[in-house]
Amino acid sequence: MRVDLSLGRRVPVLDAPTLDWIERRLDEAEAGEARPLLLTGGRHGVFAAGADLAELARLDGRAALDFSARGQALMDRIERYPALTVAAVSGRCIGGAFDLARRAVCPRRAAP
Repeated sequence: MRVDLSLGRRVPVLDAPTLDWIERRLDEAEAGEARPLLLTGGRHGVFAAGADLAELARLDGRAALDFSARGQALMDRIERYPALTVAAVSGRCIGGAFDLARRAVCPRRAAP
């Protein structure tokens, strides 16, 4: 199952809509027989740029902490995904996106 982090944007960010999208795709994948998970990102030299700093700046302390916990819980969920996970890192991979590709999500990484 392919999970495109870009959501049609030039530079993908790990904002609330992207986390919603990943969670929905995982829900779909976990509802059936687990199949390989392929994370893809931007096509302009950036895989993903991590958290959306403008979005975080609008949050108060508690909301920012909740957002961070949500992101970590999602990474933990992907880490426990029972099938192969791969990140097609096609460029820069910054902040939380680096964590997503390196630690939480993908014990196997590929760069073209």
